[in-house]
Amino acid sequence: MKIVGELIEGIFKSESKNRFLCKVLIMGNELECYLPSSSKLSPLINLKGKRVLLTLNRGTDIRTKYSVFAVQYYRNYILLNLNITNRILEEDIRKNYKLCKPSDIILKEKTIEGYKADLILPDHKTLFEAKSIISTKKAALFPSVYPQRAIEQLQKIEALLDLGWNVKYCFIALSPYVKTISINLQYETYLEQLKKCLEKGMKVEGLGCTFNNNEVNITHKLKVII
Repeated sequence: MKIVGELIEGIFKSESKNRFLCKVLIMGNELECYLPSSSKLSPLINLKGKRVLLTLNRGTDIRTKYSVFAVQYYRNYILLNLNITNRILEEDIRKNYKLCKPSDIILKEKTIEGYKADLILPDHKTLFEAKSIISTKKAALFPSVYPQRAIEQLQKIEALLDLGWNVKYCFIALSPYVKTISINLQYETYLEQLKKCLEKGMKVEGLGCTFNNNEVNITHKLKVII
């Protein structure tokens, strides 16, 4: 996936108390920026003082001028914009999913039986659920916090499996350093519900991303340990 527009450099200062906001030093000025993550990133990665890349926000009625896109970590970048995960997965489905033909329609964020799917291939009765993973470690854990929403999603997915839907549950690592993804055994309810869905035919896949030359691509598969 090609990143359109110029990427601006900055130095990350701090996350704000309000979700989705942070402070970044850009060209000598400390600015409030949009941080596209629904949960705090500080438990996952130390961003303070790190070099970050930002994109320019488009629109007229917007609070912030820039969005944080990625953080430099050693010689590589870890993506921080969780909003692009579905777009990355959609592109990968079109390129690499065997059942997907060029003429196939991919629906985005449509609701079926009370479940809001990330992506749907209606002609194949197949839906995709994407889970973003941000980590600096080789062995990443998921989930990192109590996953009430993910548990409820799996309960709805189980019902869809009973109705004959095919489901691919994709763990997508936004860091090139992640090599394996393990289910966090601390959250037993999530693990139990995940196993119920697996027993009914849901497929789990681990995918790794890289960012080079202003392009984000899924380039390799990761081992998922359950």
